[in-house]
Amino acid sequence: MENTGKIFGISLGPGDPELITLKALKALNAVDVIFCPGTKSGEGRMKSRALDILRQLEVDETKIRLFQVPMSRDRQEALCAYDRVCGEVLELVRSGLQLKGTPVFILLLIICTGSLRRPVFRLR
Repeated sequence: MENTGKIFGISLGPGDPELITLKALKALNAVDVIFCPGTKSGEGRMKSRALDILRQLEVDETKIRLFQVPMSRDRQEALCAYDRVCGEVLELVRSGLQLKGTPVFILLLIICTGSLRRPVFRLR
């Protein structure tokens, strides 16, 4: 079975939305899905610097999939979160969608999950 979907790692720059490259902004607007990590605040609200930047860039929010990465000394919860997202990524790629995740997010998926260790699709 040939997989037609693609995954792009796109940097959001150093944290200032005005410093993102035009090429990165075009890619963000062209992809079907954008994965965006976030953490829960002490009050239980999700927060994400990446999401804040995407909103300032006026990227279509219906494309964004915010997922929680638990922060604790026991990294098992975070690894489980990455495994769940990895399963979702694989399903979407197999369906032919084009995805975006920050390079660090994609690297963590590759390192932390066995699912992407198999040559299932090409990373760009």
